[in-house]
Amino acid sequence: LLLTKHKVASTFKEDAGAKILERMEGKAVVEQDKPVSPALSDTLPDMVIRAIGRAPVAVFFGTSAQRVNDAIFLQMQALYEAREPVQVIALLERENVIGHDLRRRASNRLTAVPIYRGDEPTSINRIEREALGSTLGTVH
Repeated sequence: LLLTKHKVASTFKEDAGAKILERMEGKAVVEQDKPVSPALSDTLPDMVIRAIGRAPVAVFFGTSAQRVNDAIFLQMQALYEAREPVQVIALLERENVIGHDLRRRASNRLTAVPIYRGDEPTSINRIEREALGSTLGTVH
């Protein structure tokens, strides 16, 4: 009861962020709170995963409708203004963090909108597949 909404969101970001960093260790460079590129500096993702030979993956922790809208904005800006290849993922803590209409828009515009709580390893696997490509035969 003593946890505020901000602290819960912060805990989710810390937990998921640590798992992403752990999974990418030695496989890709992970930058936090940095722009994807100079042309895409208007919106900062929470993480950018850069693997050799792959498009960068911008990860937004979907703790609010605004952060999911930021992810959509970055994806549209990359496609239609900067014309840069970028994969954008909005990692939601839970299904009900955003409304149905925004979730539909995000699902149709972003690379992925995985849900973290209750399926943590698989949501991180989804991010890993986008960042590194298919890892068939690899078990974590």
